Amino acid sequence: MHPNIKRTALVLLFIATIGARVSAATGTQEPGPQATAQQPRIEIAFSPEAGGEKLVLKAIDSAQKEIRLAAYSFSSLTIAKALVSAQKRGIDVRVMVDDKRNHGKSSIAPLNLMVNAGIP
Repeated sequence: MHPNIKRTALVLLFIATIGARVSAATGTQEPGPQATAQQPRIEIAFSPEAGGEKLVLKAIDSAQKEIRLAAYSFSSLTIAKALVSAQKRGIDVRVMVDDKRNHGKSSIAPLNLMVNAGIP
């Protein structure tokens, strides 16, 4: 396994929209109507180094009502801080992580930050 995968929080976001399709083979967006306030764009990123963390932070910052996050492995202090900030601005934040993959030093700090902030 690639070393970056072991130490990286893998967070999957799926943003659904009507009118645009994404090719699973290439990850490119096929032609569709222009995105509007009612039709958000589809944005794709996989790893933190390839824009994944930036995209997750953008989604957190743009939340208006609630955030539901599920992660197999969570080690990003940056994302944890963004979730705490979202909660402070009134967003209902809830996080679920796998118990077996989050006992290492890299997971404890971000998870403690969220727990101490009252994020379930």
